[in-house]
Amino acid sequence: MRELKYLAKYKHFKNKKKYIVLGVSEPVIKGELKNRQYEFPIVCQNTETNEDIRIFQFRDNKRCHVKTECESKLVIYMELYDSFRRYVRPYDVFMSEVDKEKYPNAKQKYRFELMED
Repeated sequence: MRELKYLAKYKHFKNKKKYIVLGVSEPVIKGELKNRQYEFPIVCQNTETNEDIRIFQFRDNKRCHVKTECESKLVIYMELYDSFRRYVRPYDVFMSEVDKEKYPNAKQKYRFELMED
């Protein structure tokens, strides 16, 4: 089974652009945020819906998002080109294999692949 590495560079199969994975966010019920002290929220674009999602970062480096915004675990990543925007994508989608029927000419096995420096 593949393992996601944090603060590691990945490349996307379509455009070969580089991204850095910042971490993973777990869904929580909104009321749970009131009981915890988070340092700051960051806004990331959900690549599946194109909507912004707030990710809350805690002092212990754990991250979460409100379940009503997205019910699945999310990978947080940032582009290493242009404006360095931050994105989120469902964990399972980020880690998935490329659909070879839809993209028969894709060279990569996985949607995002770890880059060796």
